Amino acid sequence: MIKKLSTSLKKRGIRGTLRTARSYYVLPIIAIAGRTTQQLANRWWDSRHGVETSRLVDLDRLRIDAPNLAGMRYQPTSTRQFHKAIRSLAIQYDKFVFVDFGCGKGKCLFMASEYPFRKVIGVEFARELLDSGLKNLANYYSPRQKCSAIEFVECDAARYPLPNEPSVFYFYNPFGPDIMRQVRDRIRKSIETCPRRICVVYYNPVHRDVLTEGGWLQLVRESELWCAYMNCPPAEKITPDPMHRSIPQLSQTSL
Repeated sequence: MIKKLSTSLKKRGIRGTLRTARSYYVLPIIAIAGRTTQQLANRWWDSRHGVETSRLVDLDRLRIDAPNLAGMRYQPTSTRQFHKAIRSLAIQYDKFVFVDFGCGKGKCLFMASEYPFRKVIGVEFARELLDSGLKNLANYYSPRQKCSAIEFVECDAARYPLPNEPSVFYFYNPFGPDIMRQVRDRIRKSIETCPRRICVVYYNPVHRDVLTEGGWLQLVRESELWCAYMNCPPAEKITPDPMHRSIPQLSQTSL
């Protein structure tokens, strides 16, 4: 280490050596600490609510029979970020249905049930994840629960019949761009057939450009980890949050 330090000081100087040390040692340690903290937070949330949603599952290890197989891994959404995104919508929850595409074990459904949505629906095509979600539903408990109408649906997202009520559609990067376009087009066709307000929350928005194609969805909120959109009927105009930030390129980790 002393030899490496001496060589680096001669080659890069003090500032260059500090920058190199930060890149090779400090940042990886911070990243590991962040992941560990998140994993502990997920397990603590599970223990409070009597469920198991924190264990990661690689989809290629599951028996999935679906023509639109997509995604790489199930992993739970951050509790803090989920509530931040849902609260940012500033809607009357009791007039909306919440739909999670790629709901996995159901954590987002349970968190959504803490709001007075008309109904909370999870769409999942992996039977093993769905079975875990149904088991969690039987055991879930929260003193803050305001919506008891929670439903799991085994279905390919590109074929799911959308509810005709005003809806919040939630995505945790569950698909590649091709399937995302199919789901987007189904949403657009649905609101053309049955005009209504819809919101889209996209966590880890790797393919966010798919949602902005055509200009019928307007960005209303965003953070470093998610973005939120609403459709804009002709008689309305949505004013985006002036404090929103741009989203950097994110990883391909998916739910």
